[in-house]
Amino acid sequence: MRLEERCFCDHCSKQVHTTSLYGERLETRGPIVRSYHFFPFTDEIRSLIHQLKYKGDRKCIERFLSEVETRIDWSFFAEADFLVPLPLHPYRQIKRGYNQAELVSRALSEITGVRTRTCMIRSRYTRTQTRKTKGERYRTMRNVFAPHPRLFCPEARLILIDDVLTTGATLESCAEAAASQGAQDIRACTVARVE
Repeated sequence: MRLEERCFCDHCSKQVHTTSLYGERLETRGPIVRSYHFFPFTDEIRSLIHQLKYKGDRKCIERFLSEVETRIDWSFFAEADFLVPLPLHPYRQIKRGYNQAELVSRALSEITGVRTRTCMIRSRYTRTQTRKTKGERYRTMRNVFAPHPRLFCPEARLILIDDVLTTGATLESCAEAAASQGAQDIRACTVARVE
């Protein structure tokens, strides 16, 4: 099954490959310099992510890899030191048994050759963001992340990895924590972006 490939540039409305969105900058106040997503958040992608996130269907990663490998923007990943999956709170990770962002990150590591490093921690538990407004999400996510005391590498060039970009609040919060300890050229990469 082919995933949806039609997408249009936010700036000029020209149809482009879903992965060629000119390295658009997140509309945030944070330290993320570029963002990249592979797919628009269609019903098919929503279903794929839901199966991965809530049902633990690891075959979704194989589908993701088969679609992404031939369409990846290598320049986005070229100078990164590490791919950093957004961490789950330990309680949620124990309950779920895995972190879907880490699964995506490790799959991208196989393709790009950029190592995955779990060097951020989620220091505060938050409830799901699904039904919150943009403002509520930003308030909820303040000071949620911290660099891992032993695994974080100051001055490293990081690409934060998550499943879906909605408002950018979660990614921005994690980026601010990383930047506060010296991370450089912080980027964000997600499977999908909600338009």
